[in-house]
Amino acid sequence: MLATSRVPLGLLGEISYRLDPLDTDDVDSDGVRLFIERSGLVADDQLVDVVRLCQAVDGLPLAIELVASRTRHLPAAELADRIGHGVDLVSTRDPTLPERQRSLDRLLDWTLELLPVDERLLLARLAVIADSFDLPLAETVGADEGWTTSAVEELVWALLDWSLLTRDSASGTTRYSLLGTVRSHVLNRSDPDETGRARRRLAEALVDGSDRPGR
Repeated sequence: MLATSRVPLGLLGEISYRLDPLDTDDVDSDGVRLFIERSGLVADDQLVDVVRLCQAVDGLPLAIELVASRTRHLPAAELADRIGHGVDLVSTRDPTLPERQRSLDRLLDWTLELLPVDERLLLARLAVIADSFDLPLAETVGADEGWTTSAVEELVWALLDWSLLTRDSASGTTRYSLLGTVRSHVLNRSDPDETGRARRRLAEALVDGSDRPGR
């Protein structure tokens, strides 16, 4: 049986194939080619800005298609600059698309609504970390009097299954991060008091770690 799902089904013998964002490294990358195809853009002098724009939306195929439709209104350079202030610009009025696929904001809201409460709360706490992080830092920022560190571990892995976290083991130590578009949206939707407490835990962890060798 071949099935598509937002998260792994967890069935015995299940083999999962994760669909990662498109590559956006250069003008020949898949993400940039998709943008050019959808926008009809052919001017070579705009390609550098197109690469920057595709990177600004994290190589997400739907986001690339949506923002490509905006080139009728703004050039790629201005679009890339404006997306840095939020993803509400990544949208379309195309009535043939389902409502949740007409903007990146709506798609992310739909995803957040599907999350169990604890996973949504941890995601809001982890969104205060701007760079990649290891599991101990996630436990420090995410745990409080109601959660143990082992509970945070399970929630981190659940968010990884939801593709809301990415994982990088290239350095020999597994590190996690949020896509920029996801992080920005989550911070805009989160309780300021909750993220404020998470920021304080992050600051304390970074200060404590600054005196350690190799940190």
